[in-house]
Amino acid sequence: MPASTIYTKLVQSPSDTVGALAYALYKQRKVAYIAEIESKDKRAPTPEEMAAFHKQNALDDQIRAYRSEAEALAAEFLRVGLANRLATAEQDARDNAREAALRVELKTVAGRITEVKQSVDQRRTFSGWIADAFGNLLVNFLTIAIVGAVVLGIKTLDKYTSKAETGVGISEESQETHGSPSKLPPNGASGTQPASSSG
Repeated sequence: MPASTIYTKLVQSPSDTVGALAYALYKQRKVAYIAEIESKDKRAPTPEEMAAFHKQNALDDQIRAYRSEAEALAAEFLRVGLANRLATAEQDARDNAREAALRVELKTVAGRITEVKQSVDQRRTFSGWIADAFGNLLVNFLTIAIVGAVVLGIKTLDKYTSKAETGVGISEESQETHGSPSKLPPNGASGTQPASSSG
């Protein structure tokens, strides 16, 4: 039986992928059959042997077996292909998620850079310079006011201290004369002793 008869039994239409795969399985068996005879008997198969092989493989049971094996192989190819495609899709999804997160981060950083640039640009303008100058003047005025308040406080304290010393009989003149504030003796007596005359 010619091989073309087996082909028409296995392949039912031009789009019959399972049939084409079944025919490939048949061709694989045919090559293995020829190789076995050549290896075992050291000769090529006879026409009778090839006719017997074709007849055996053209049986309906054998055709169904080829197609069944081809369907199993096609299902396995499909499973592996889908698994690979799914793994690729999952990896693509992870990559896309990472890329999206990176884009958001880059957008945030770009926004901050723009804000800083705008702030610097504003300072370079006349209005920005005026704002900086006003801020510096305000700081200087506050510093002068604080220093003035401290000086005024010291002078006021000195004034009240002088009045208090005068009120209790302590003055700078008496301190310069005696070297230190004198204590008033009891009963209003003078604290100075008459100088003793010599001889």
